[in-house]
Amino acid sequence: MSFTDSKAAADNAWKEKKYSEAAEKYTECVEYASTNDDKKIAYSNRSGCFLQLKNYTKALADADECIKIDGSWAKGYVRKGDCLDAMGGKYKEAYNAYNTALRYDQNNKSYEEKRDKILRKINNANSNNYSNATSSVNSGYPSNAIGKFQNLGSVVIIIAFLVYFIPFTGYISVYSWRVFLIAAIVNKFLSVYNNHGMIKFNTAYLSRVLADPETMYLMLCSLLVTNRPYVVAGAAIWLLELTKGYTTYFFNYVKQNLPALSAQMAPMIAKYYPQMNVTPEMLQAAFSPQALNFFNTQIVQFSSNCEVMQGIYIIFELVLPTRNILFAFMWWKFLEMRYLLDRSGNVKKAFTTVDGRINSLLSHRMCPGILRTAYSYIKQMLAAQINASTNSGSSSSAPRGGLSSLMSKCNIM
Repeated sequence: MSFTDSKAAADNAWKEKKYSEAAEKYTECVEYASTNDDKKIAYSNRSGCFLQLKNYTKALADADECIKIDGSWAKGYVRKGDCLDAMGGKYKEAYNAYNTALRYDQNNKSYEEKRDKILRKINNANSNNYSNATSSVNSGYPSNAIGKFQNLGSVVIIIAFLVYFIPFTGYISVYSWRVFLIAAIVNKFLSVYNNHGMIKFNTAYLSRVLADPETMYLMLCSLLVTNRPYVVAGAAIWLLELTKGYTTYFFNYVKQNLPALSAQMAPMIAKYYPQMNVTPEMLQAAFSPQALNFFNTQIVQFSSNCEVMQGIYIIFELVLPTRNILFAFMWWKFLEMRYLLDRSGNVKKAFTTVDGRINSLLSHRMCPGILRTAYSYIKQMLAAQINASTNSGSSSSAPRGGLSSLMSKCNIM
């Protein structure tokens, strides 16, 4: 019996899902192996068999043997990552193993998928350590001392943004815009602190912070504070602030006073819309918790639409005297990160919605063809940038964007 014969028999047993038999044959392969390459393959395959048999200790031991034999063989680290993932509770170690594998096999898509999957498990596990308010669109600030300060800041944000639109106020408008942004920066910073605690210098902490929507909006406010007022971008922040309890207060107020309001509204509805048979039950349903959640969700979606619309405007502004090339670059880097880390799908929907509206305008017969050509070129360029960031997140030879580019360089402590 030779190595080749034993491996052929082991491979056949593996294909037939006879994992115990395959493990025995791969053990023979280890004995008959005359080179390190043969030996590492035998250990790797036997590790896979033990993994299928749920003998994780032996599977991990064989994966470690692969790494001892050849520390630059990516497959050995993947085997180790698979074992650690299956063992449960060792997601950080598994992430480090997959990440190391990608350093030696940078273009392997299946390894990238494994790494990204385990990173999602890490984020999901860590999400239990901080308030669910970060993922709920209709929750307010926490009830601790910081939360009370944030509630005050929230009032400042709402009022300052509205004051900016009051005509003939001169410097008051200018200062109200600055107050609006500074209050927003302070509130977002405190939200990040509330969600994640003091700064920790490790990638697990960094991955959680960067994936937090509050961090994204902290970056947005920081971008705006150094530039002239952009109302659409400011509206994105202001709309989100409305979901921090204001819409809930409005819905609750209406619901409590619904009998009196419905009595006042019923005659008007009967007069102007006689075909509408509005009942008290219908009005009650219109201000139900489900309706509130839907309303808040639409606000958050429209806020994302504002971010994308602002990005499109900044690109077209590059041909105007007011252009700011650095700001345009930073804004689209911000949108790129938002897109790559978008768990809710709001940013992706925003791009689709804004694209549809722009196409409807550009398809008008009076629209110059050069605008359609320019917009098509911009879309292709941005799509290529997003695809490059997604597909080459682990490539060390090219510039990268998003969390994947950062994570590919680091292991989780």
